[in-house]
Amino acid sequence: MALLVVLLLSSAALVMTLNASLLGLRELSSSQLSNDGGKLGSILDGCLEEVLLRLRLEPDNLSQITLPLATGSCIIDLSASGPSTRVVDMLAEFGNLSRQREIFVDLSGGVVKITDLVL
Repeated sequence: MALLVVLLLSSAALVMTLNASLLGLRELSSSQLSNDGGKLGSILDGCLEEVLLRLRLEPDNLSQITLPLATGSCIIDLSASGPSTRVVDMLAEFGNLSRQREIFVDLSGGVVKITDLVL
């Protein structure tokens, strides 16, 4: 009888330990995904800065730009939607994650100004 009680208590402890381990692994996976999402946001911010700088220096250059980065990549597609308006499509990738943004930029008056941002 005592052996049966020890066996039941041991199996219950094993089940609780296994559940605690699985919860820890899920939390770790969620934390990693959140961290990767933050890095992806940083890549998009860097791409936005780069494209605004390029539009300030060469406002008539309408091309596709690929920025290979150590932690991911960014593809920028520039097009005109008016004489002084540019549409910027950006695709950032980090690991298995990707995010796309569309930005409308006004170049009138020699000033680069974001008029709309589609997340």
